[in-house]
Amino acid sequence: GNIEQVGPPEQIYREPASPFVADFIGDTNLFTGELTERNGQTILQMYDIEIKLSQTHDPDTSKVNVSIRPEDFIFEDSSKGPIKGTVTEKYFQGNYTNYVVNPDINQLPNIDVTVHGHKKSVSTGDQVSLSVVDGSPVVFEGWLIPSLSTEYADLIRPLKCNLVDFLSNYYFLLHRTDSELAI
Repeated sequence: GNIEQVGPPEQIYREPASPFVADFIGDTNLFTGELTERNGQTILQMYDIEIKLSQTHDPDTSKVNVSIRPEDFIFEDSSKGPIKGTVTEKYFQGNYTNYVVNPDINQLPNIDVTVHGHKKSVSTGDQVSLSVVDGSPVVFEGWLIPSLSTEYADLIRPLKCNLVDFLSNYYFLLHRTDSELAI
């Protein structure tokens, strides 16, 4: 096999080198979008949804893949956030709750959202508005994987495990040197 990325676990999680690494290490939402620039601001456009990026990117790249971790979405009051949808699943896990949001834009796959602690409770069937934590989207320029259809994403969701939890408990299974993981 090939080594995709070497680095400290938190760096690999927050700054994955490829869509494969992003999906392999923990849960993520992978999207396909386009980069544009408006008034010196880089904008990620996914159909009718626009997300301002704090990082500077080459708008000439155009089509890109983007990783947004479930904990990097925020449920907003009313329709304040750029992403609108309906909560289709809710899983209470004690100190956090996992949600699945079906976006109003049918071309987007369902979105996994994780809320930690006692933040605003949302119920199955609720219409919601989501925003994204500033600086959290990871843009993969030069990588382009097909958008996942909703059916495919729903099929593989139960098969995914949280590899970050697994690795934190069983890190000795991987080659480890100077606090770096080789994935």
